[in-house]
Amino acid sequence: MTATDGYSVRAARYAKFVFGTTTSAEPESTLPGHITRFETYPNPVVSSVTVDVELATSEIVRIDVFDVAGRWMNRIHDGPLPPGKHRLEWSPQDAAPGTYLLRLSSKHGSATKRLVLK
Repeated sequence: MTATDGYSVRAARYAKFVFGTTTSAEPESTLPGHITRFETYPNPVVSSVTVDVELATSEIVRIDVFDVAGRWMNRIHDGPLPPGKHRLEWSPQDAAPGTYLLRLSSKHGSATKRLVLK
């Protein structure tokens, strides 16, 4: 991994997060492309979680849920979103209590948030 290889740096940060060597998600300044906001609440999650995304321009966005072992659990959104604020919800009905990762991906990169499900 080199400092000039942005993809490898992001992948290494994500791998460190998934395998427990990092205790928090990447800072907001690393949001990909024209995504200006990626927030989740409440955390810890009891019955559902709200995902707020704000885009400066139209963007194709995918939001996936993974367990801490990196296994895909669910897809919250996959497709284009116009510029502006967007509110999505995920109700983890069949998910066991524990820690989950919410990953937002676009053609410009990805950002990850940690969720705790009670």
